Amino acid sequence: MSSGLAYRLEEPGMNVLNLYSVPRAPFRRAVKRYRKEILEHQQAQRQEQPCYQPLASTSLRKQKQQQESSWILLPLEIIRMILLDLDMLALSHLRSVNKTTKQIIDSLPEYHLLQTHAADTLRLLDLTQCTHHFSLGQLYRELRHSRCRTCGDFGPFLYIPTCSRSCFACNRTHRQYCIAPIEAVFQWYGLSLDNDWHRLPVIRTPDFNGWAYQEKMLVSMAQAKALALQLNTPRVRRWRARPRRDGSWIPLPPRYSKTWGSPWRLSATVAFPYYDPVARSVETGVYCLGCVKYWENTKPTTQKDDVSGMPTTWEEDYSAAWGTTNRTPGCKDIDRAFLVQDMPEHFRDCPDVSRSRRRGKIAWRFGRPVGITFRISAEGGAVLRRSNRLKK
Repeated sequence: MSSGLAYRLEEPGMNVLNLYSVPRAPFRRAVKRYRKEILEHQQAQRQEQPCYQPLASTSLRKQKQQQESSWILLPLEIIRMILLDLDMLALSHLRSVNKTTKQIIDSLPEYHLLQTHAADTLRLLDLTQCTHHFSLGQLYRELRHSRCRTCGDFGPFLYIPTCSRSCFACNRTHRQYCIAPIEAVFQWYGLSLDNDWHRLPVIRTPDFNGWAYQEKMLVSMAQAKALALQLNTPRVRRWRARPRRDGSWIPLPPRYSKTWGSPWRLSATVAFPYYDPVARSVETGVYCLGCVKYWENTKPTTQKDDVSGMPTTWEEDYSAAWGTTNRTPGCKDIDRAFLVQDMPEHFRDCPDVSRSRRRGKIAWRFGRPVGITFRISAEGGAVLRRSNRLKK
C-alpha cells in the first residue's frame, strides 16, 4: 500500500449529460410537459381496461374515504413491495393524492435516499423523459451498487438506457454503450418507428442542454439489436439467410462514421453517486492527481486544431486523449474514478503518483480547474474520515 494525492470533481457530471448549463425556466417547462403527457397516457390506458364501477347511489365523499382507508388495510410490507415496483413519476403522482399516501411514500428509506443523494440524476431522467421506464427498486439497487456492470471498476455514472451503473472508460469505448439517432438505428435493424419505438427507452436531448449537435431522439444500439432479434424483423431474416462471416450473421454499422461514431457517446450517461449502506456515506468518486498530471505534462499547454489553428475545446481534448490513433499509457486512468479505500492500492502501482505534501491545491484538467486535492494515506480508517471531511 502507498499514499498520494487525489481529488474529487466539483462537478461530477462535467463530462456527461448534466444540468450545469440548463436554464431553469425551459427545464421546468420541459419536465412539466413530460409529466402531463405521461399522466394523460396512463389515464387513457386505465379507461380502456375493464374496472369496477361503483353504484350510482354511492356518494363521491364516501368513495374517497374508502380509497383513503384502503391503504391502511394492507400490511406495510406489501405496501412497500408495491411502491418499490412503481417508477418515480407514478410515486410523485401518488404523493399528491392525500396526506396518507404522501406520508407512506416519504417514509420509504429508498425514496428518501434517492431524493436526498441523487436529486440531479432524477431531474435528468425527467429531462430525457425516461423516468417512467425504471422503478424505484431498480434505481435503489444501482444506488447501492458500487461497481461498473461491465468491467468491475468503480462506476460513478448511470447509463440511462439500461439503468445500470457504469464507468467512464466503458461509456467511452465499449460497444454496449453505443447510441445513435432512433431513425438511423431503426432503419438499420428494420424496426418500425410507428409500432416499435415505445418498446425501448428513448433518450430525448433538448436543445438547451449545452450539446448543440444532439437535438435528437437517441436509442441504444444494443437494445435495438436485441429487439430486432426478438421480433425477427425482415432485415434480420435476410441476414440469417446469408452465409456467416467471422462467426456473426448480423453486420454492425461502421464504427466511426458520422452517424454511428463517438459524437453520440456520453449523451445518455449521467453522474450517479454511490451510497454505502454500511458506512452510511455517499461517494461520487476520487481521482488520482498523478494520472492527470501525466496527461497534462505530455501534451502542449494549449492544444490547437490542425486545420483552423484555434484552441481546442474540452470535448476535443478528450477525443484526443481517448482516440484510437493517439493512445497513451495514461489515457485510461485520467478519468478512472476510485473508492477512497481503493486508492492506496492504485498509488502502489501508479508510476506517476503525486506525493507532494501540499494539500488544498487545485487540480487542473486541460487548463480548467476541476477540484481541490487532498492526501490519502495507507491507513484505512483515517483515510475515510479525512475524505469525508473534504467532501463537497
